[in-house]
Amino acid sequence: MEDSPLSPDFPTFQDLQDQEFPDCSAGNSFVNQLDATLSFKTVNSINSILKNDSSIWLTNQENSLRKEYRTLTKINEMFEKVNDNMDQAALNLQQFSNTVEQTDQLLDVWINILSQSIHTQQLFSDPLWQGSSAEKQRKNPVNNEKID
Repeated sequence: MEDSPLSPDFPTFQDLQDQEFPDCSAGNSFVNQLDATLSFKTVNSINSILKNDSSIWLTNQENSLRKEYRTLTKINEMFEKVNDNMDQAALNLQQFSNTVEQTDQLLDVWINILSQSIHTQQLFSDPLWQGSSAEKQRKNPVNNEKID
C-alpha cells in the first residue's frame, strides 16, 4: 500500500481498485464508480488549483513585470536626464570656448594698444625726438631730397 497524504493507513484509489471483491460483484462496480467520481473531482480540483495557482503565478509574474517596467522607466528617465545634462554641458563648454576666444582677441588688442602707448611714451620722453616729420626724413633721406 502506498502512503497516502492523509494518513499512512489510509488506502489510495489504486489500492481500492486493485482489491478484489469475489463475494460481492457490486464492490468492483462501486469502487470503479467511486474512483471515477473521485478522479473526476480530483482532476477538477487539480485543474481549479492549477488555474488559481497559475492565475496567482500570472498575477505575481505580471506584478514582477510591472515592477521591472517601472524600474526600467525610471532608469530610462534618469538616462534621458543624464543625456540632457550632457547636451547642456556641451553647449556650456562651447559657450565657454567662444568666451575664451573672444577674451584672447580682446587681450591681443589690449596688448597692441599697450605696446603702442609704451612706444609713444618713449618717443615723447626722448629729448632728441623732433616729431614725426623729422623721423620720416631721418628714415628715408632719398625720398626727402626729391621732395625738396
